[in-house]
Amino acid sequence: FDGVGSSASAAMTRNQVAKMALNALCAEMVTFTGTPGMEVNGVTVGYRPEYTSRTSTEIKYQAIESRTSDVSGGNNLNRGQYYIQLGEELYNGKLVKKYARDDFERPSINWQYNGKEIGTYVDYDLLVAGGTYTDEVKGSVLYDLLTYTTIRDNDLLSYVDGVQNDIKKEDLVRSNKNAVKGSGLGVLTEVFFDQERDEIIITSINTYLAKANSDYNKNNETLSLKVYDKNKTGTTYSVDSREVPEAVDAEKGDFMLVYLSGKENPARMDVVNIFDVEIMADSTVTKFSTSDSKVVDKLTTGGTEYKTNPKAFYDKGDDVLGLYDNQLLTDSSYNIYMDRYGNVIGVDLYEGTKNYVFITGFDRGTSHISTKTADAAAIFLDGTMDTITVNVTDTDKNI
Repeated sequence: FDGVGSSASAAMTRNQVAKMALNALCAEMVTFTGTPGMEVNGVTVGYRPEYTSRTSTEIKYQAIESRTSDVSGGNNLNRGQYYIQLGEELYNGKLVKKYARDDFERPSINWQYNGKEIGTYVDYDLLVAGGTYTDEVKGSVLYDLLTYTTIRDNDLLSYVDGVQNDIKKEDLVRSNKNAVKGSGLGVLTEVFFDQERDEIIITSINTYLAKANSDYNKNNETLSLKVYDKNKTGTTYSVDSREVPEAVDAEKGDFMLVYLSGKENPARMDVVNIFDVEIMADSTVTKFSTSDSKVVDKLTTGGTEYKTNPKAFYDKGDDVLGLYDNQLLTDSSYNIYMDRYGNVIGVDLYEGTKNYVFITGFDRGTSHISTKTADAAAIFLDGTMDTITVNVTDTDKNI
């Protein structure tokens, strides 16, 4: 039941049952080597429970666990033999478990069957308790998490989006109140400790906003995406649905969140995960702070202030919030795109019912004291024309 997290009072979930099955496949097989005893007048006497792990020299018995026995028989014949796991016995060594690293260099387990890959899964047993962050992480915080001795006695590896990072042991000290490289608001930072390999692994994963350039191409099984990865312009990526199955359902203009990995080629990242994006459509922005590189630094909508993800570049190109104070005869609202952790990662103009008119001329009246309205000749979006009355109070204030 290790890692299952089940309760005696509740039905088990699908994941809990799967975890139990996985535990069983990795469990060591045993042989009863105790004394069964004998029954005397309905009572069992002389029973001695003892179970001895099964071992063998056959290579197939290192498919899941290559650990060898240090237990010897009377003539030392069992010493150094492979412990036998249930999965090795059931599948005759064809079910193989290997140490691996995932797309982001997180320590993982790779499963294969009969030479074909099943998948690579993060080994969360190596995740340090409390070592998951979605905000900036100070060096002092990691020092307290890992402790001085662990940092001193183990190698330190760090990565951002699968590419080597530059966190040093000197950064993990009690006096460092600065954020370590790669961490940030909306960035998933995880800390692993592999005691067997004497390694501390710190990984950070950014979330990016992306937009489909076209419908999913069924013929070549690819999806063209514009990912706003570095700036407002974005970069076009081709996503293979055999690697990222979520690409199949995309249509032109769809927005989504993606993870990028540079593990295979740091110079050319790959889209390795696609997620749904939460969109607060038709939202009114009542307050915002500008940013030189991002679409906005923070904004307020619905009475709540939201900060922005470091990759909130969309739609800086159209400077949608920069026009906020320059509206004339328009009622604007916005689509606000959220990352996976409740931060803004993009903003654009809501294109619902557009309330625009083109004014060809106007008559402000003859009063020299106060003019609150004016008659204007207007052309509407459907091409019709009319004379309308316009409130010019704000216009007068700016003259």
